[in-house]
Amino acid sequence: PAFRGRTVGFSIIDVDDLIAPEARVVVYRIVQEALTNAAKHAQAANVAVRVERHKDHVLVAVKDDGKGFDVDEAATRSPREKGLGLATMRERAWMIGARLDIRSAPGHGTSITLHIPLAATEEGANGTLSHRPR
Repeated sequence: PAFRGRTVGFSIIDVDDLIAPEARVVVYRIVQEALTNAAKHAQAANVAVRVERHKDHVLVAVKDDGKGFDVDEAATRSPREKGLGLATMRERAWMIGARLDIRSAPGHGTSITLHIPLAATEEGANGTLSHRPR
């Protein structure tokens, strides 16, 4: 019931053949953390999850209309103060060679966007697990 009283919208295409199975778990965990943050911290009424295929990458975005936060200030907090959520999301994105963008401002919600490259091989920069379809 974390999302009771909230609207969660999904716009998702099938990208399973574009992302290695091991990387899919990482993407799932990043989205799971973004949704958990929206429910626990943002007090969002609406959350949207979008997955799109682009020419050279897969885009996964989670956007909420919650209270937002100062991204720069959150990055400078001690690990004990800020928790591990955002840092873990960044580390997981790095593990698969993806870029994670976090945009937020107090009173303006939060947007978390993951850009997963369609690598030429199954293992690329940073040990990435994403790959081209066969």
